[in-house]
Amino acid sequence: MGIGGVSRTDDTTHAYLKRGRQLWKRAAKETAQNPNNLKPKAFMAWLENLLLILKPASKRQYIASTRAFLAERLKHANEPDLSELNAAIAYITKMKAPNYNADEYDHTPWRGNTSSQKSKQCSDSFIANMVIEARNVRGKWVEDAVLWMTANRLVGLRPSEWQTAKLIESNGLLILVVNNGKHSNERANGAVRHLNVTALGPVELNLIKLLLKAVAIYAVDDKDWHDFYTGSRKAVYRIARKILGSQRKYPSLYSTRHQFSADAKSAGMSKEVVAALMGHATDETAGIHYCLKKYGRGSCRVEPDSSEVATVRIKVPKLANHDTFRI
Repeated sequence: MGIGGVSRTDDTTHAYLKRGRQLWKRAAKETAQNPNNLKPKAFMAWLENLLLILKPASKRQYIASTRAFLAERLKHANEPDLSELNAAIAYITKMKAPNYNADEYDHTPWRGNTSSQKSKQCSDSFIANMVIEARNVRGKWVEDAVLWMTANRLVGLRPSEWQTAKLIESNGLLILVVNNGKHSNERANGAVRHLNVTALGPVELNLIKLLLKAVAIYAVDDKDWHDFYTGSRKAVYRIARKILGSQRKYPSLYSTRHQFSADAKSAGMSKEVVAALMGHATDETAGIHYCLKKYGRGSCRVEPDSSEVATVRIKVPKLANHDTFRI
């Protein structure tokens, strides 16, 4: 009998445990820790970042393998580790739900272990310093990391959405076509969004084209994509700490999406327009979960498709004096 009353063959259980051990070792390697000293909290935070870029079938395999591995580990755990392992197993059970998405749990201790360190701002000065500092940082993914940060601040995609994004010309306009990242759990405004980037300058458009060209090299194979995403994310991590020194929060790849939201709001765009730009199903998401209007740059030259603005669901506050759209 498997975890949660699900029957499994010995071969399946063995395969899950083997995969779980591999994931644990991989997490330790990528977080520069000894596997024997890796804590469940750190492992879960690493796993959630990985799930963001996996396809549904791979997510299910990784989640099932992790649940089996943690349950087996619990059998041999010492008293100090029992509570954390039990919490991790309870948490991984949430991940098994069909509508699970790692982004949804940023209010939990697991996501807090990493997202609490990530700034929702990505200022002009930080980008300028990043370009300069990158010259002094060695690494395969440094140039890609800088390119990703500078390009995505213009259009605000989720990192995973770049894997299938494409730039097309339609009726004399340049359109960035984006497969919405949360369409499968009905949190997106349709399967696809179309961002009109025609008003961007030549240098800015070139940044987007260069990033798409870099993405195309790694986008076909999931392992290559994971290497590209993880390598770029880690490069941002290293450069940010060189620039900013010791502090509580640092800009990340996702920070550029937050900044784009703030820029759109500060430019005077309506909640529905901002939602369409971000691919959100409702008009309240950007106001509740994303960077505040006051941190925006007052300019956003990307426009959504008018038909997609019309499909954004308008959320009416339950209480008249409760402002759900914090700007």
